[in-house]
Amino acid sequence: MELINPGPLNETFTLPDVRGESEDGDALSLQLSRYLKSEHLVNVQLGGPIVVGPELFSLSGGEGATLWPNLERFLLSFSTHRPDGGWYFERDPTTSPESPDPDEEAWEGSESEEESDSAFDSDESFFEVDPAKPDHYDEEKEERLQGFKPINCFRTQPNAHLEAFLGSMAVAVGRMPKLRYFAAGADVAHCKRTGYARQSFEFEFTAVQDDREKARLHWTVPQGWRMGGPLEKLWQSIIGDYETVDYEQW
Repeated sequence: MELINPGPLNETFTLPDVRGESEDGDALSLQLSRYLKSEHLVNVQLGGPIVVGPELFSLSGGEGATLWPNLERFLLSFSTHRPDGGWYFERDPTTSPESPDPDEEAWEGSESEEESDSAFDSDESFFEVDPAKPDHYDEEKEERLQGFKPINCFRTQPNAHLEAFLGSMAVAVGRMPKLRYFAAGADVAHCKRTGYARQSFEFEFTAVQDDREKARLHWTVPQGWRMGGPLEKLWQSIIGDYETVDYEQW
């Protein structure tokens, strides 16, 4: 299954809340969660990036129930932004806002200052997009209203919301008795922090294959990031030996 929503190139953009009217959380995540608990599923790949939240790994189904009874392999590509319109990433606190990256400036030479003022207002957002094409279509303004311009990428540091999302994944892994491999991650837009190259935040969990191989957890993360205490404890309860956890940094 593939649901693609890469998000805006302007990471200061105001995103819509797409959770729907469910009182239990994000409607899409909940529907996918119900589907994933099918006893017939063995190999699942959710391509994207897809906008989902912790509800994707909901434990609803009864206390002590085996919710993912036969799942052996699970792959998820999730978006950098959340169903409620927020983000899973923030600016790296070691990066000074007073020294902006070239990516975080409006495109040079795209228009005059006067044209820029008339084409974009700081209060404009997704919500102002008129589905009907205007008589005098302004492509430049439309791209700004959709979050495609100006390119303003700086969100590279995982925040508390992502930590909670990762926690829901770890809990789910502990309820998958036949799991052999679980991987999830998000692509981070290129900016000065990434060396102007595309990077990803992701982890791969390989379960015990036989008596000779230990379970392993491999992270690909920004420099200096480590699991917080609660997340670390969840994974320790699954893999046991913490020496089988390693980090690849960019």
